[in-house]
Amino acid sequence: HKSFSLFLVGRTMSVFAYQMTMVALAWQLYDLTDSALALGFVGLAQFVPLVIFTIPVGHVSDRYDRRKILRTCQWISAVATLVLATGTVAGWISPYFIYCAVLVLGSMRAFELPTMGPMVPNLVPAEDVPQAMAWFTSAQKTATILGPALGGFLYILGPEFVYGLSSVFWLMSGLLVLVVVIQRAVRPKEPVTIQSLLAGFTFVWRDRVILGTASLDMFAVLVG
Repeated sequence: HKSFSLFLVGRTMSVFAYQMTMVALAWQLYDLTDSALALGFVGLAQFVPLVIFTIPVGHVSDRYDRRKILRTCQWISAVATLVLATGTVAGWISPYFIYCAVLVLGSMRAFELPTMGPMVPNLVPAEDVPQAMAWFTSAQKTATILGPALGGFLYILGPEFVYGLSSVFWLMSGLLVLVVVIQRAVRPKEPVTIQSLLAGFTFVWRDRVILGTASLDMFAVLVG
């Protein structure tokens, strides 16, 4: 399936780019500050966007063309890493700028992660979805493992080299997504409301209550 193959390659390149960039940012920040505390804030800056965008990202992913969302995220990430490379070469990059870059990249990742997975069933016939998901997950895990190692190795050539390569990866990933053809796409018609935004939390909470009640009933039967 051509579209799935292009999508898989693009996803793998995107994960490689993110992992390499995070390693280079961490090393560069430590070189600039010589502070373990400053390095720890990188993880916080990555985590904050995931928390902030937890609720809206699902609605954005379900209501709009996922290819456009992915392209936007990947190309913004490409621009961000290109600016990082330029700032490193020019010598004006600072720890605060690195934190801002991490926030931008983390925000793009917050939208990219929930958008990628649901696209797989739209790229292959229904009978091939399990195999496609296995390939998708394996490629993502492989890139997650090898990406930091590659980024650390290439850091020998300088952080600007890692940023430049990551920018190319994200640019190419966006171009690959551009030619992907979606076979099936269903968009919800109901308007956006507070209830719809919190529907996922409501479902999980209700499921936990039902499960807890059933467990208590089972316990009462066993004890009785």
